[in-house]
Amino acid sequence: MSFVTSLFKKPKTPDYSQMKFQPYSISGPLGGVKFDEGAKTGQVTLSPEIQQFMDLYLRGAKEMLPSPTDTQFATDISTYGTKLVGEATGRDLNTQIADEYKRKLKLLEPERTAEDIRLKEQLYGTGRSGAGISLGTGGYINPELYSSSLAREQVNLGLLSDIDRLMRERQIEDLQRGIGLYGMGEELRLSPYTQSFGLLSQGAGLGSLVDPYLSSAISAGGASATAGGNIVGAQLGQQQSNLGFWGSLLGGIGAGGGFSGLGNLFKGFGGGKSYF
Repeated sequence: MSFVTSLFKKPKTPDYSQMKFQPYSISGPLGGVKFDEGAKTGQVTLSPEIQQFMDLYLRGAKEMLPSPTDTQFATDISTYGTKLVGEATGRDLNTQIADEYKRKLKLLEPERTAEDIRLKEQLYGTGRSGAGISLGTGGYINPELYSSSLAREQVNLGLLSDIDRLMRERQIEDLQRGIGLYGMGEELRLSPYTQSFGLLSQGAGLGSLVDPYLSSAISAGGASATAGGNIVGAQLGQQQSNLGFWGSLLGGIGAGGGFSGLGNLFKGFGGGKSYF
């Protein structure tokens, strides 16, 4: 094949496989990452020590899950709390206050009956049983009996006020207790799942310890592909440069004297041998 024929023949195709992205399999003290390019798969592995920690966290997460007995216990507490709230909000306070007031007065009856007897005996013994004062209503009343009755009514009003306050405070306390028990039951029911999820997340997070290896493997593969692309680009650029140089040279000679002048030029390279 002549020199010029070889010069202008179709250039050899560059090795484009050098441009292919090929991630590297990398390992380190915490684990590693391995790629199977044929199967187009990858596998991340942890070191035995890190894997033991992950297994420990995962086992703990499973053990934190509540048993049916635990769940039922928590549900019972919540149910009881709901019941207390329902009872407290459904109370007829006015009726309860009136009933409690009557009950207290009933308990005071023996003592007050004894007080009345003592007062009447005292008045009788001192000759003041018939003494009376006008109340401005056309009637008379014994001053000692009137004072005793007035004092007793003041005590009754105080008693009624105390009962009213006590019943309303008791309602609020029962509401607070019911709400607290309901919240406690819900906490007991949901807390194990929250704690289990926390352990599971911490265990699963150990897998991210090999992320730097994965990044390094991908970066190395990308750098290799870039380097291969640069090589192929340089090869193509050199071929184009050669063709451009010889094309310009031949074009100039042809314009000056035709291909006969070019033939005379190359004869000197080979002792008169023709390259055309």
